[in-house]
Amino acid sequence: PEKNPAIPRIIPLYFRMRQADNQQEENDSLRASLNLSDKLSRDNVLTAEVSMRPSVTWLKELTINVGKSKNVSKSMLATSNGGVIGFVTKVYDDTTTISLLSSSSSDSYLASSVKSDDDNQIFGIISRYDNKKKLLEMTQLNSSSNVKVGTEVVTSGLDDVSVKDVPIGTVDSVSDYEGNRTILVKPYADFDKISYVTLVGDGK
Repeated sequence: PEKNPAIPRIIPLYFRMRQADNQQEENDSLRASLNLSDKLSRDNVLTAEVSMRPSVTWLKELTINVGKSKNVSKSMLATSNGGVIGFVTKVYDDTTTISLLSSSSSDSYLASSVKSDDDNQIFGIISRYDNKKKLLEMTQLNSSSNVKVGTEVVTSGLDDVSVKDVPIGTVDSVSDYEGNRTILVKPYADFDKISYVTLVGDGK
């Protein structure tokens, strides 16, 4: 059979397009981390690449390619695309394991806050991720004040470990079920697309 002369040209083109996509993703991630650096100038900010993320633990954890040698500590929060994605749980010399908010386990609860319509601070906990809706759930709220859709949700720092005022996402909606109020939060990060992670906090 005749060889298609276009194929040798198509294959390198495909790889160049993939390279361009990866470059764009890296640029977007680095831009978001620079924005975080500006917001959180008092804190250590460190960007790393995801080196391992097995499909069996896809929504639970991932590994990045920096560790103790870069002063990573368990008090740091992990962010992607300008929003919190999880916590540092294990630190080795050159790698770090991140427990993701999307795992919905009790050790991934995150103290959070949001401003109400009357400009008061509402405190709660990011306690669950709805994988179908791609939304985080903020529960255990200390107030029933109204909250506007689109208002930014940030870390509160009330757990005495994580950094305060790191962005998480924006209010998508509020639900009331049998007296239990939940704020549904649209995360800035896409938990299915995490290639680069920015750590924020006090490196040790």
